[in-house]
Amino acid sequence: MSNDMEETATWNRNAILIFFALTIVLHSGAALAYSTLPILPLMLLVPWTPNISAIIVLVLVLRKESGVRNLFRGWTKWRVGLRWYLAALSPALVVTVAVVVYHLLGGVSPGSEIPFELMTLIGYAILVVFTGATGEELGWRGFALPRLQSRFGALTASIMIGLWWGIWHAPGWVLMDTTITTAYVSTFILGTVTGSVFMTWLYNNTDGSLVMASLYHYSVNIFEALAVAVLGLITWEALSLINGIIYLAISAALVIRYGADSLSRKPPQAAS
Repeated sequence: MSNDMEETATWNRNAILIFFALTIVLHSGAALAYSTLPILPLMLLVPWTPNISAIIVLVLVLRKESGVRNLFRGWTKWRVGLRWYLAALSPALVVTVAVVVYHLLGGVSPGSEIPFELMTLIGYAILVVFTGATGEELGWRGFALPRLQSRFGALTASIMIGLWWGIWHAPGWVLMDTTITTAYVSTFILGTVTGSVFMTWLYNNTDGSLVMASLYHYSVNIFEALAVAVLGLITWEALSLINGIIYLAISAALVIRYGADSLSRKPPQAAS
């Protein structure tokens, strides 16, 4: 390897490490600020920290202002075919199967956490558009995934992102006083890892469409909240575990079908 290539590899590696570190630092700071002053702008800032971290690294570390424009192009790739929209909406089916399995195994409905009101549901659906799905995917899939899979392959990159994606939520849980259990944290991370593999498959087969990645993420948030918080059909822990097992099986099938290196029949997306 030439000196130029070594230097490039080092900077790319440093950029990824700085990105991951920034996501935690910024997320912790935003969550702390919101726990002190619980206003809407700060609440919206918390889930946007992966996107903000990606932009900071592109501009200040890699010195690639054009990379920011390329990053946002992922949100313009919506002409991908109906089957990919159906795949991105698969959490609706998976959550339904999880609820059925839960009750077949003797699970008891815990009851709703919030009232079933149309305006509440509409407000939550709109809020989710501007938080988790939109606020994170420029960072996880747009910035980190192309760089990691160019070095480690699609499957390993997906697992790395999935693990960090799950861990990244911890400051918010702790600082924003969310009641969680060890069982939920474990199954939640199982879900982020298996979901990450599925999202890589979506991303790589749709020419890097962040629309599909965001739609999948959005669907997970909406249908899980609907099943647990609104309808009260299943507990968070049970849903997270069963969903994780289902997507583990789906991910294994995708690896067998498409291969661990790319999870796609198309060339992997280049980094911005």
